[in-house]
Order: sequence, then C-alpha cells, then structure tokens
Amino acid sequence: MLAMLLSFPEGENTLDIWWGETSVTITRSDKLQLMYLLREHGWADLILSQDDQCCVIPVSYLRDSLQELLVTTCALMEGSNRETVHFYSEPALFLLVLEMGEDGHLSVSCKHYDNERTTADNFQICFTGRCKPTRYVQQILASCAKILQEEGEDGYLRKWKLHHFPMKEYLRLKNL
Repeated sequence: MLAMLLSFPEGENTLDIWWGETSVTITRSDKLQLMYLLREHGWADLILSQDDQCCVIPVSYLRDSLQELLVTTCALMEGSNRETVHFYSEPALFLLVLEMGEDGHLSVSCKHYDNERTTADNFQICFTGRCKPTRYVQQILASCAKILQEEGEDGYLRKWKLHHFPMKEYLRLKNL
C-alpha cells in the first residue's frame, strides 16, 4: 500500500481524513503531529503532519510497529542519536528515521520503499519534520493512551492479531 500525501484545502487550517464512517481532523500546525490509529483486522495508520505536510502511512500487523515505536523512542530519550522504525505495508516498507541534532531537536523523516527488500538508494521521502524530543514523546504517549482508552488491551489484541499491546514499553517511556 502507498502512503497518502495530503494537502490542506486552500485557505483552510483543518483537514479531515475518513475511513468509512470514522474520521480524524488534522489541524495545520508548525508543531509536529504524530498519531498512531488502529483500524480493523490487523491494520493501523501512522499520521505525520507539520506545516503544510500531511502523510498517512498504512501499517500492517506483520511487524509489531507500535512496540518498535516505543522502544526506539525510549532509546532516543536514553541518549541514542539515531533510531529507525519499520512499518510494513504489504508489500511496501516505510522507515521512520529519527535523528537527534546537535541543537537538541529531533529530525523526523519517513522513507518509502516499494517493497520490504530495501536498497539504500531505492526510496522516496514522503515526510520530513522537526521538533523537540519532548514533543515527539508526548505524541507517542497520547496515541498509546487513546488506544488503551478506546480499545483496551484485549481490543488491541483482537484488532492487531499477532501482538499484545506493548504495555511494558509504554510504561517505560511514560516513566522516563
């Protein structure tokens, strides 16, 4: 599946994204916005937005991407300078590349590969953003809290099929 690269309508500061009868509204902002939303039957969406950019990445249950998102975020908060999160999209692959800058800001970029057999130069950049690390952590924690509130751990497993909600990693990040 391909990422959806969306634009805000001319003169508008909000963008509505629909899945059947479900929707989410993105507000144009110079601050990085990240949402991880569960859909039905082993699919989720990673939404990245900043300034005029908005990218929706379909995520398959074939990899425990939410756990990886939490683990890499913990690693960054504990001093790592670069982390990568894999999102399988059957057959596409998206790599979320996170790099800490010397100025203390986090650079966020998303690379799209046509399939999971990646080569170093066979990708397209579908999103670039930048924020304070605390902003990034807040966005991840808010996404997890929303999943727990709306689905609970049992509901997460029913929708995500192969993987339990990564509670240990969530609590670890929350306590950093």
